[in-house]
Amino acid sequence: MERDLAIVPVANKIDSVNADVEGTGEQLESVFGIDAKELVPISAKVGTNVDAVLRAVVDRVPPPGGDASRDAKLRALLLDCHYDSYRGAVASVSVVDGVVRVGDKVRSMRTGATSEVLELGLMTPEPLRVSELTAGRVGYVITSQRDVRAAKIGDTLVLERDYQKSLSASTDGSDALTPLNAFREAKPMVFQGLFPQTGDDYEKLKAAVERLTLNDPSVTTQTETSAALGPGFRCGFLGLLHADVFHQRLKEEFGAEVIATAPTVPYRVVYPGESSAVSVSSPMQLDVERLSQSRGVPRVEGSDPVGISEPMVDATIVCKNEHVGKIVELCVDRRGTQLEHTHMSNSAGTGSGDRVLLRYRLPMGEVATDFSDELKSRTSGYATFDYEESGYQQSDIVRLDVLINGQSVDALAGLIHRDKAQRSGKVWVTRLKEILPRQLFEVKIQAAVGQKVLARESISAYKKDVLANYYAMDKSRKQKLLNKQKKGKKYMKSVGSVEIPNEAFAGLLSKGFKGN
Repeated sequence: MERDLAIVPVANKIDSVNADVEGTGEQLESVFGIDAKELVPISAKVGTNVDAVLRAVVDRVPPPGGDASRDAKLRALLLDCHYDSYRGAVASVSVVDGVVRVGDKVRSMRTGATSEVLELGLMTPEPLRVSELTAGRVGYVITSQRDVRAAKIGDTLVLERDYQKSLSASTDGSDALTPLNAFREAKPMVFQGLFPQTGDDYEKLKAAVERLTLNDPSVTTQTETSAALGPGFRCGFLGLLHADVFHQRLKEEFGAEVIATAPTVPYRVVYPGESSAVSVSSPMQLDVERLSQSRGVPRVEGSDPVGISEPMVDATIVCKNEHVGKIVELCVDRRGTQLEHTHMSNSAGTGSGDRVLLRYRLPMGEVATDFSDELKSRTSGYATFDYEESGYQQSDIVRLDVLINGQSVDALAGLIHRDKAQRSGKVWVTRLKEILPRQLFEVKIQAAVGQKVLARESISAYKKDVLANYYAMDKSRKQKLLNKQKKGKKYMKSVGSVEIPNEAFAGLLSKGFKGN
C-alpha cells in the first residue's frame, strides 16, 4: 500500500459451511479501505472461480515499466537466490532497465563484486536457456561468482562498462547509476544462539547457515562461543515463527541438528557517564556491574536516562466476542497497555458484529516467547494477530543468571522484567533438578539477579553405606568412618564439576525463557 501497488483481494474456501463472503468483504473494506466489490470469491480445493483470479491479475495489474531500449543502462533487481552444488549461486532477477546478455560482465551495487554472466534463462516453469534478458523479464542468472555470500537479495546488478562510464562521464551525478530501492532493509527483532549438537558438527552447521541465508537475507548471523555449548552463531530473526522455520529448514534441507538458546530481543542500554545507547542482543553482553555503578556518576547532558530500554510493539488482535476476556487477561499478564477496543461492523453496519478488534502496546520480549501460541490456545485458533514496531520504552529489566554449584551457565542466562524474575527463576531451577543426573556430591542449583538468590534447588548426592560391613564395631569407630566419608564428599564437591549434556540443553531451552 505504501508503494501504491495493485492489490487483487481473494476470499478462499467458499465451499466451507462457515463461509461468509459478504462479511469478509465488509471487514476488508473497513480495515484496509479496499472496495468489497473487488473481492474475488474462490475455492482452491474444488477449483471454483479460480480462472477469475487469473483474469483479475491480467486486468488490474499494470505491465512492468522501465526503459526497454537497447541503449538503456542495465539495472536488474535480485529477487531470490538458491545454491546449486554444481553451478553455485543461482539468482532470480527482474530486469527493470536495459538488457543483459551471456558473456556480459556485471557488478553488484551493494558489494562491488564483479563477475561474468555464464547462463541466462526463464522459468516456464522448467528452466529455459536464453541468450538475453530484456526489461520487464524475470529470469535466472548464473555468474562466475562461486562465493554464496556475494549474492544478496535486494541487490542491484549493473553492467561493469556502464558503471565505469558513469564514474568518468560527469561529476554532477546526472549520469550516475542509482541502485533500485525495491526492498526495505529487514530489521531483526528476535535473537537466538544456534549451536551444533557436538563440536565436530560446527563446520557442517556453518556451511548450512551460509547457504540457507543465501535466499533469506533477513537473517543476520555472527559467530559466538559459549562456555557450555562451544562455538556457534548468534542469529537475528524477524520473529519467533521466522526462527522456527529457519530451524526446520536447517534440519530438513541440510540434516543439521541444532541447540537453540532462549529467544531474546535487542535492548538499548545507557551506561553511567555515556551519552549514547548500546544495543544488547545477548544476556552476556550486558555489563551488570557497570550498570549498577550509577551513584555519583553525573548524567551526560542531552543523553537518555541511565538504564535499559526494551522494544515495544503495537499488536492488533481480531477475535470473537466470547474470547475478549481471555485475551485481555493474557495481554495484562504480558504487561500490555490497551490502545483500542472496537466492535467490527456486521452486514447491517450497526457496529455490533461478532468480531472485536483489540490493539495493545506490548513489550517485544513478551511477544517473542509464546504469546502467539497462548493466544491461539485461548481462542481455539479463532484469532488473528499482527504487530508493528513502536519504539523503545525504559523498563526495569534485569539479567537472571542460573548457577550450578556457584558457576554461572551462560547458555541459561536471560534478560527479564524484575517482577517476573523470581517466578521464572523458580521454573528454571525446578526443570534443571529434573534433568540433571545425580553426582557423588551434592549439586546446588540457584537462580540469581546480581548477588541476590531468588530460587534454589539441590540434588542430593549418591551415598554409599560405609557401615554395611561393620555392624559390630563401637560407636567411635563408626563415627570415624562417617567423618571420613563426609570429608571425601566435601573434597569432591570442591574439585568436581557438573557437565550438562547437550540433550538436556535441547530439551530445556526448547521451552523458552519465561516464568508463565
